Amino acid sequence: MCSVGCIHNGQHYKVGEQWPDGEFVFYCKNNGGRCRKVCIGCQHRNKRLYDGDRYSEKGSVYQCEIRPDSFGHKPVACLSRELDGSTIERVIGCRW
Repeated sequence: MCSVGCIHNGQHYKVGEQWPDGEFVFYCKNNGGRCRKVCIGCQHRNKRLYDGDRYSEKGSVYQCEIRPDSFGHKPVACLSRELDGSTIERVIGCRW
């Protein structure tokens, strides 16, 4: 018997289909005759982001990080407003 899809929250998805769930995007993948759900991206304000994509929220910069065993919205920088009104992205942990 060969798997033909994934089930998530009672919904059926065919191999190759993608769907959003909360802050993440999932994909139904055939892996050696078995289907499995894998995270392929993040969601932010109804926009799909993929590994390495960034967005800013409340003075911080976040990066979508997808790894084989984990996934998440990783804080990578702070936004600093300069005296001239420009904004600079500052690396977290640095002092200025």
